Amino acid sequence: MRVLIKEPGKDPRRIFIPNQLDVMQQLVGGDIEHIHYSDGVGIICDEEGKLKGKEMNFFFKDDVIVGTVLFVGDDDDMYFTNIPEDAMEEIMEKMSVRRK
Repeated sequence: MRVLIKEPGKDPRRIFIPNQLDVMQQLVGGDIEHIHYSDGVGIICDEEGKLKGKEMNFFFKDDVIVGTVLFVGDDDDMYFTNIPEDAMEEIMEKMSVRRK
């Protein structure tokens, strides 16, 4: 599936991964947690990232997201899918560390 990966201090980038739990866990470095980002988009992160002392990635609402994260498409049934192209472009621009 098409996702964005965002590592701390780096720009998000597009990658393709199998829609498999073990792959997502490996990429984020632990058991996954899903956070609702926006309509049709979710954040996958390490559910114990803060306890593990992972590096800050970005602020979201009233929280700090740490460690490597994946932005995925999600639906009402909590199935992960391709991230929508328009959401991907918006997130890439918003999360760019080299923004002007």
